[in-house]
Amino acid sequence: MERDVEYVPIIGKMSALKGFLSGSLMAGGLFVPIGAALQLIIFIIGFFVFLDTVIPVNSGLYAITSFFFLLIGAIIESALVLINIEYANLWLIVISLLTIAIYLVRFGMPSLLESK
Repeated sequence: MERDVEYVPIIGKMSALKGFLSGSLMAGGLFVPIGAALQLIIFIIGFFVFLDTVIPVNSGLYAITSFFFLLIGAIIESALVLINIEYANLWLIVISLLTIAIYLVRFGMPSLLESK
C-alpha cells in the first residue's frame, strides 16, 4: 500500500519578504547617511523585523530562507548606496512604507485595505 508523503515547503513567502525587508533596513541603517539617530532607529527596526521572522509564532520556521533574503536585501541597498545615494534614499522609503503596511495588516488594521 502506497502512502502519500506531504512535503513541507522550503521557502515561506512571508519569511522571505520579511528577510528581504530587514536586510534592506539594516543595510540602510548602516550605510545611508541620514543622521546617526535615524540610522540607529532604522537599523534597530530592521533587526526586530528579522527577529520577528526567525522566531516563529503560529507559523513555520524558515530561518535559512530569511537569512538568505536578508543578504539579498542588504546587497541591493548597499549597491544602491554605491551607485547613487538618492536611489538608496528612495529605496529605503519604499522599504519602510512596505514594512509599515505589512505590520499594520498583521496587527489588526486590515480595515485600511478593505474597500467600503
